[in-house]
Parts: sequence; structure tokens; C-alpha cells
Amino acid sequence: IGFALLDSGGCYPDYMDARIDILDKDGNNRFTLVEESKSKITNIGWSPDGRVIAYDTYTTDYVGRLKMVDVTSRQVNEVINTQSLGYETSQTNPVTLLFANWVSTP
Repeated sequence: IGFALLDSGGCYPDYMDARIDILDKDGNNRFTLVEESKSKITNIGWSPDGRVIAYDTYTTDYVGRLKMVDVTSRQVNEVINTQSLGYETSQTNPVTLLFANWVSTP
């Protein structure tokens, strides 16, 4: 099981800290897979082979990012972000990415 946690306290936007924890189906062996400082994680999803979790994050720079984390190595890779898609972002015009699901191809 994988889930995102948001920690809050203090003043926006510095209060947001997020992480992804995983645990087995019995609720045991919980550990933190990835931490995202000053960020909000809204969606996560396991890859079909169970090796990677994809997630979206939104940070204090108002840029939305889609990332993947390898469950074994804990290595995080950014796949795409809103700036690379041509969106200019600011506090009055934040743009987010929302991970929906994995799609398999034949």
C-alpha cells in the first residue's frame, strides 16, 4: 500500500511538507519512500509491475511536476513539469499536473 502524507504548520506556502509512505497489506513494515519539502502531493499510483510509483507534486515555486520514484532504489526522476509544457506560472497563475493512472499498451 502506498499513500501520501501532508504535514502542515506555520504560514503558507512554507508549511507544506509531503511524503510517500509504503507498507504491506497487513499495515506492517511501514517506511518513508520519498520526502518532498515545501510541497503538496495530490495523486499517486503504482506502476503495473509494482516497481515504480508515479506522483504529482506542487511546490512553492508554483510549478506542477510529475515524478516517479523507484520503490527499491528510492531514486526520484522528474518526468515533466508545467514550465516545460509552456505554462508561465506565478502566485496568481499557478498550474498543476494531476497524475490520473498508468496506461498499458499492447
